Amino acid sequence: MGIRFTGSAGVYLPDRDAIKITGVDGERLIDCIVTRSALEAIGCAEAIGCADEDGPDLIRHFQRERDAVEVAAMVKYRRALTPMGEVTVEAADLATVLPAVAA
Repeated sequence: MGIRFTGSAGVYLPDRDAIKITGVDGERLIDCIVTRSALEAIGCAEAIGCADEDGPDLIRHFQRERDAVEVAAMVKYRRALTPMGEVTVEAADLATVLPAVAA
């Protein structure tokens, strides 16, 4: 089976400086942790500096680009050799799903 994501909003985790969303694989819940580097790659950089004070703004930025994160997480989950309870999405994971930026 593959991972499917719930429609719930992401949650900012200040101790990890990341956003968490939840996926489902059959009966298993899978946490998806979106790191600072991934948030910067999807354009959340302007909200990251004040994330502790302005968490809702960071979440709004994230939600607009959430589809790319979900695709990257699905690919990483599917390629794993062992079952995962948590998928961590970093900027490098998004390279295959985000359009290339002209230099």
